[in-house]
Amino acid sequence: MKAAKSGSLISLIVMGGVGLLLFLFPGWSLELVVKILGIGLLIFGAVGLISAVMQKRFGASDIADLVGKIVALVVGLICLFRPGTVTGLFNLVLGVLVIWHSISNLLGALDIRKLDQKWQAPLLLSIIGIIAGILIITGVFGALVIRIAGLILIYNAVVGVWVEAKR
Repeated sequence: MKAAKSGSLISLIVMGGVGLLLFLFPGWSLELVVKILGIGLLIFGAVGLISAVMQKRFGASDIADLVGKIVALVVGLICLFRPGTVTGLFNLVLGVLVIWHSISNLLGALDIRKLDQKWQAPLLLSIIGIIAGILIITGVFGALVIRIAGLILIYNAVVGVWVEAKR
């Protein structure tokens, strides 16, 4: 449980840092984030692929895992060498990420409610995060989407840290 909480906190801190970059430097930061993501996916895919080949296990779940590692490698290469392709999907990916974290925060707020602590504000903020994620996906923010997305990531990270601190 403690490892999951620290993993969640690390994820939230990274989310906040990425949000800050996107807000302060929208021109170059999006492509940088995509390239860093590409490097991470390449490492994840390569390590997983090498590990799978060395273990020589080829059951159904092992094959599915192997396919996932190959997909990670391919997506990582696309991120590195064709970042424009990925930035074109920015609204969708970011919106899904914000919705995912906001749902997690909402569930955390419901956990807080069980502890008889103040849970209404985290619940409301989580719902606002879900709505913001939907708005990002639909593209209603237009050209400001990168800066606004940065603010939303910062906001979502702060709410997530708050919820984790209350759990």
